[in-house]
Amino acid sequence: MSLIYAPNKSVNLGFSLYDSFHIVCAEVAQVDIFLSTDDCLLKNALRHQGVLKIVVDNPVSWLMKILQS
Repeated sequence: MSLIYAPNKSVNLGFSLYDSFHIVCAEVAQVDIFLSTDDCLLKNALRHQGVLKIVVDNPVSWLMKILQS
């Protein structure tokens, strides 16, 4: 996957260019989870969770889930 062209996929899903670069970098790095406090990014990621190759979550919500399990 080329980091130059890959963000176009995310931009077409409604992510900003900067958010798209962050998402693509996280996908390429094969992270377990991408944490963000950006409400727009989180809502859009939730809407397109079937298309994204990574899990996107709020750090507080993620920590609460981890501590409860």
